[in-house]
Amino acid sequence: MKTVVVIPTYNEIESLPGALDRVRQAVADAHVLVVDDASPDGTGAFADARAERDDHVHVP
Repeated sequence: MKTVVVIPTYNEIESLPGALDRVRQAVADAHVLVVDDASPDGTGAFADARAERDDHVHVP
């Protein structure tokens, strides 16, 4: 069974890195979908960069 975790974000640049790490540690094969609502603080750019290097992180 595939596990998908959805993380909605808005201005979460400070907490998103840790949240992604904790999800991946808890469920190593989980896929994480980060849905950002046009955060002006760089959350979306961080999520995009993380998705580029981690096949389990996705940004729609």
